[in-house]
Amino acid sequence: MGRNDSPRRYRRRQLALAALAANALRPPAGGRSGIAGFSVGWPVSELAPHLLVASAVDTALELTVRRRRSGTTSRIGLLAAGTSMGLLGYSIAAARRARIDLDEALTTGLGADSAAPWPGRSSCANATWR
Repeated sequence: MGRNDSPRRYRRRQLALAALAANALRPPAGGRSGIAGFSVGWPVSELAPHLLVASAVDTALELTVRRRRSGTTSRIGLLAAGTSMGLLGYSIAAARRARIDLDEALTTGLGADSAAPWPGRSSCANATWR
């Protein structure tokens, strides 16, 4: 692993992240592959904001510090980084939309006054779903 190995490692990391992000949005259907895809995709979708920041930092380092050291940058790695960041951003946006839908469903089903604190509970227990 020498100096010129950096673009190859960056490309490998970003391709793996892009594959994981795509799997988080559309896991394979049916059978054992569906179970395996779900078990790998679930943590990725839960950690999407963290992985998005990590990918952005990795890309920034690749374009600045590592480029100066190795003299080259992986175009495939940059394309994979853009793809994974887009997929992770879409995953974050979908989670926010789901939160709004869930909030509306709870308000409709339980009523608007259900968010009020329950009498006889301590302040910690008065935390609402809102």
